[in-house]
Amino acid sequence: MPLPTLPKPAVAPASPILAGQAAPMPAMEADLSAHPLAALDAYLGSEGNPAEDIQKVHFLLGMKTVLLEIGCGDGAVARQIAEKNPDMGVVATDVYLWDVPSPPGSHYRQVALAWKQRQLAAQQSPLENLVLMRARVDILRHLPEQSVDTVLMIHPEPSVGKEVLQCLAAPAFHRALKPGERRIVVLPYSRELGYWACGGHEFDHGPDWSKGLGFLMESRFAFSIGQGVHWGVNLPRASRYTSNSTQTALYVAGESRD
Repeated sequence: MPLPTLPKPAVAPASPILAGQAAPMPAMEADLSAHPLAALDAYLGSEGNPAEDIQKVHFLLGMKTVLLEIGCGDGAVARQIAEKNPDMGVVATDVYLWDVPSPPGSHYRQVALAWKQRQLAAQQSPLENLVLMRARVDILRHLPEQSVDTVLMIHPEPSVGKEVLQCLAAPAFHRALKPGERRIVVLPYSRELGYWACGGHEFDHGPDWSKGLGFLMESRFAFSIGQGVHWGVNLPRASRYTSNSTQTALYVAGESRD
């Protein structure tokens, strides 16, 4: 069942926490200066990713199918997808802000520190086709053209989901996506989930956001309800936060409305 079409909004600049300000990139080694992924390497290096993980991204981008998860948290869902699909490269990303205090009741900083210390389960028992990277949505600007089959977001906070979709509609980001019917997959974030996941701090959005659909309806992408099971994984059940949510439907978009 397709969502109602709303007027196309102007694409606003992404916030610094999502797209990030242009951070100084470290100097590349001479033997990497002409490498086609040199810009990606520099970006991922500037975000504090280990060299071995950056090299693993190279390998995963060479696989037939590539999934990019934005806001992966501890990587539990990404790991399930990778286990079920050994022929798929899964690049799971989060901003991992370990130096920012978490709201009461939130475990985000704990997860971020665990990533930094390589203590997450997905890091302790790594799969050949999965890597967890510290990156913002602007990783898409540095990826090769048409290198990603699908972008996945599981329970994004509405304002975060909105800005990610705004970025994806911009040519500099959109170029990394391959053509197809399942290019963006989103399990929306409900009002209840947002409340509990942030330690009881209510989000500032109206009743239209109660099921987390507002940012999908306002985007430039034509979302429709999709099957809950994708890549052999029941995504609504795979998320540890789904029990707090009234929104369990998955939404899928292919081409934009442009």
